[in-house]
Amino acid sequence: GEYDFGFDPSSSGLDLDPGNYTVLVTDDYSGVEAESSDVTVSEAGDEAADFASTTVNDQRGDTVAFTVEVDNTDTATVTFGTESQGVVSNVSVEDNNGDDEVTLYLNTYSLWTVGETSGELSQSSSTSLWNVDDESDDEVLSWDLSSNTSDLIDAGDYDLEARPNEGVSGTDSTGIATVVLEERDTQEFRTWTAPEGTTIADLEDVTEAVDNGELTQTSDIANGDIVVHELQSTGLEGALGAQQTEDVSEQFFDNSFYGSVYDLTVEQSEAGANQDAFEVLLNESNTTVLADGGNDTYYVYYDTDVINTTRSDQSIPDDEGLTANFTVFNDNGFDFVSDDLADDEDEETLVDYEVTEPDVTVDEPYNVSQAGDQTISGDTTLAPGTELTLRVRSTGDTSPSFLKTASPVVQSDRTWSATFDFSSQSIGDEYDIVVNGGNADEVSESGEVVEAVDTTTEPVDTTTEPADTTTEPADATTEPADTTTEPADTTTEEPATETPTSTPGFGVVVALTALIAAALLAIRRD
Repeated sequence: GEYDFGFDPSSSGLDLDPGNYTVLVTDDYSGVEAESSDVTVSEAGDEAADFASTTVNDQRGDTVAFTVEVDNTDTATVTFGTESQGVVSNVSVEDNNGDDEVTLYLNTYSLWTVGETSGELSQSSSTSLWNVDDESDDEVLSWDLSSNTSDLIDAGDYDLEARPNEGVSGTDSTGIATVVLEERDTQEFRTWTAPEGTTIADLEDVTEAVDNGELTQTSDIANGDIVVHELQSTGLEGALGAQQTEDVSEQFFDNSFYGSVYDLTVEQSEAGANQDAFEVLLNESNTTVLADGGNDTYYVYYDTDVINTTRSDQSIPDDEGLTANFTVFNDNGFDFVSDDLADDEDEETLVDYEVTEPDVTVDEPYNVSQAGDQTISGDTTLAPGTELTLRVRSTGDTSPSFLKTASPVVQSDRTWSATFDFSSQSIGDEYDIVVNGGNADEVSESGEVVEAVDTTTEPVDTTTEPADTTTEPADATTEPADTTTEPADTTTEEPATETPTSTPGFGVVVALTALIAAALLAIRRD
C-alpha cells in the first residue's frame, strides 16, 4: 500500500542541523522496514517581503492593485504613505495558497475615512480600505489607518514599504515601491442601443452583445429599445466598490454620493415654447449600472419603454431629442475634480441622442419572380440585432394557398432581408408580406408572383424647355428704333486688268432688268 505523510521538525521538537538525513519507516505488524533516499536540510534563508513592481500607477479615488512577494515566510506587513505625505495605513496579509505572493487592493477613496480606522478580514467589504480577491485563499489579517486624509486623497507619489511577518514594528522593511496617483477625470461618454428585451446582467453579457451585433453605438434609439450609456470616468472605482463588484446600481444611486459628488441627468434637448424640459427619472429600480472597474468604464442602461419621465403621461414621446449630462461637482467637500478647474466650475460631460419612432418598411418591388432565391428586404429604425417576424401569406383566389415564414435579423445599417423559394408557385399567385418586430407597428404590403420582376426604373427626364430669350421693351411709349440701313457699297476699285467676269457698278436694279430681258428672249425663241 501507499501512504502520504509529512512532518515539521521544528514543531515536533526536532532540532536538525544542516546535513543529509534519511527517513526510516517500519511496519509495526511485520517489522518490515523501508528507508528513504537522502533528504538534505539546509540553513533557512532570510525572511523577506518585496513588491513585484516598484511603481504602481492609478488615479486618485480608484482601487490600487499591487502584488507582495514573500520569501521564507507566509506573512507580510505593508505600509502605505508617511506622516509627511499626510496619510499612513498598515496592513498584514498571509499567503495561504503557497504561491509566495499576495495581491492586495487599496481603496484610495476610503483613505479619508474618519470613523473605522482598523479592521479584520471578517469586516472586509467592497468599499473597505484593504482587500484581497474574493476567490483567493490569501487573507487580510489586520489593517489600520493611523493618519487619514480630510477628503479624497491628493494626486501625487506615495511610499510603499514591505516587511516580513505580521506587525509594524520589530523588523526593517525589505522592499520598497511607489504608488503614483494621478488626477481623475471623465474621458468618454457614448450612447449604444440594444433590442427590446435584451438581457444585460454582467460584463460578459456586454461583450457577447457587442460580438453578436446586439449592442451598437448610435445616436438614434427606437422607442421601446434599450439605451446604454458607456461612461469612462476614473476615480469612481473606490466609492462604488467596483473592484470586485460588477452590478453597482445600488452604490451608483446611493443618496449619500449620487447628487452630492456626481449626478447623471437625461433631459429633453429642446423644450417647446414656454415649457420646461422634461427629465427621464433614472434610479436604482429602473436603471442598471455595470462596472468594469479595472478599465474605469461603467455601463448605465435603461429600457425606453418602461422608464418614467416628468411628463404628464410619464413616457418618452417619439422623435424626441435627449441630452445625457454626467456632472462631477466641484464644491462638494469630496474634492473629486481636478485642481485645473476653476473653483466654481463643475466637470460636465454631455452626449445627445434621439428617441425615434419604431418603424419597419418593405422595399419595392413587392412582386417576386417564379424562381428560387427571391429576396424580400426592407429598412427599420429598430436596434441592430432585433429579430423580426416575416410572413408571406397567399391571398385572393391563389390555389393552393401557401405560407412562407422567416426571422430576419436587423443588420448594423438597420436593413433586413430574407430569401424564399417561389419556383413552385404559379404566375399570378397573390400574397401579402407582413412584417413585425420590437415595438414597431405591423406593416403589410401586397405582391404577386410574376414571370420576371421588372427591376428597371423610369428614365429621368433630362430635357429642358428652351430658355425664353424675348424681353419686353424698356419703354413701350417710345418710337421704335429705325432699323433701315443704307445699302452696302459693293463697288470695288477697278482692277488694273479687266476680266470678263468683272461687272463694275452692277447693282440690284440692273440685275433684275437683265433677268427679265433674258426671259422675254427665251419666249420669242419658243
